[in-house]
Amino acid sequence: MSLQAQVSVTATGGVPGPTAYPTLKAAFDAINAGTHQLSISIAITGNTTETATAVLNSSGAPANYNSILIKPTGGAARVISGNVAGALIKLNGADNVTIDGSLTAGTRDLTIRNTATSGTPQIIWVASVSASNGATGITVMNCIIEGTAPANRIHAAIMQSSGTTAGNAAEGPNSTNLYANNQIRFAQYAVAMAGPSSTNLDIENTITNNVITDIWYRAIWAGNQFGVLISQNTITGVTGVSGSSTQQSVGIQVANGITDGLIEKNTISNIKISGFWGADGILLNSTSANTNLSVQ
Repeated sequence: MSLQAQVSVTATGGVPGPTAYPTLKAAFDAINAGTHQLSISIAITGNTTETATAVLNSSGAPANYNSILIKPTGGAARVISGNVAGALIKLNGADNVTIDGSLTAGTRDLTIRNTATSGTPQIIWVASVSASNGATGITVMNCIIEGTAPANRIHAAIMQSSGTTAGNAAEGPNSTNLYANNQIRFAQYAVAMAGPSSTNLDIENTITNNVITDIWYRAIWAGNQFGVLISQNTITGVTGVSGSSTQQSVGIQVANGITDGLIEKNTISNIKISGFWGADGILLNSTSANTNLSVQ
């Protein structure tokens, strides 16, 4: 009998590997324990089934890394999946982490799927730990990120927020993060970013070139952001909610404190609601007196 590792870790410090693990969670646990250090590569060599949240903590004893790259390998598309009521993947104050789902430049060959139907499930949770320990330099690109139909089962495909309660204002800024060229579907929110406050903003986050379909509530929501860029996304099919005075179907919404930033070249269609409260392609709902946000 031969066993094939689903995840293979190599590193420039600590145990160099390659070291085989059955799940992404097991690989993250080893990194959190300081087993692999400095520049780390995580190869997804087969499909994984996660039975609990794969949590990657920030670097600092015992974890000790400069950067982490997660990619599929082996010439075939891979799937990271699980039925997890919390988050499938949590980047818990982690910095300089790239999830690149491509086998060749620009292809989407890694599916990240949470099939949970209870709790408040996320798929990828980018989380701050404290006022001084946000998640920065995160890139999620070239992936298929999905729940299962109907779209109201998953809270958010990508949630950037508090590390204590997903969706709440972050404890500290989660900044300079990039979400690019993903296919996102079957969630209440495709990408939601909740900065700490109107006087303590996330800085220069980018959501670009994603294809977003089958969303229940908001495709993109960004609050308490400085210099946010939301560009060249294709959004179609926000159709779930029946609506209320605070619950419209929306393609892109900015809210709370917003300073500077650009919303441009997005294609938005099929935003519907069954009630009478309205549906919005772009909803500008900032509380800032001088937003300086450009919409083109």
